[in-house]
Amino acid sequence: MNTENAVPEGDGREGHDHDDHVGGTVEVFIDGKEKHIPAGTYTTADLKKTLGVDASLDLDVIDEHGAFRTLTDADHTHVNADEKFISHVKKGGSS
Repeated sequence: MNTENAVPEGDGREGHDHDDHVGGTVEVFIDGKEKHIPAGTYTTADLKKTLGVDASLDLDVIDEHGAFRTLTDADHTHVNADEKFISHVKKGGSS
């Protein structure tokens, strides 16, 4: 998994780069369920849509050490095979 906060240069299209999907599909896991999606780089919004996650929820990636990291709206995530994601209600704070 590779995420970057920088917005890549391009033609201004929103969403993931369709050219990255030439490699076929990869198997990933969302909320413990297997799913096959096109390999490539996604914005967080497009990754949620592709994984079937409601836009109002947070999406975390679980790394190889079992650590959770919430993907931000600014992230661009390159999805590799066997990656694990979990969705959850957004953390909120009250004062």
